[in-house]
Amino acid sequence: MSYHVIGKKTVATAGTRVQLIATTPTKAQGVCIQALSSNTGKIYIGDSTVVGSTLVGCGYVLGIPAGAVIPGFSTTIQASNALDVSQFYIDADVNGEGVLVSYIRG
Repeated sequence: MSYHVIGKKTVATAGTRVQLIATTPTKAQGVCIQALSSNTGKIYIGDSTVVGSTLVGCGYVLGIPAGAVIPGFSTTIQASNALDVSQFYIDADVNGEGVLVSYIRG
């Protein structure tokens, strides 16, 4: 297995979805997405249609970090490299807020 860091991804303009990784298919066994500790609004994780304000295409909502608790989303799959990281997008309530992203290849 190998660990890969995408790093910090932010949404420049709230309501405008951002792809987590370039459009090239990037297969992974697991993906970890964690809210930035400085976020003051929610982050929405979904597919290429994700819209935070309506929850269209949204599969998960990262809440506002509270104190030492920073919300995160992770997914793993038994079949090696069956997730495609390029299919994950985020949207945000607040301009400039975002997530930290990493993934594991089997």
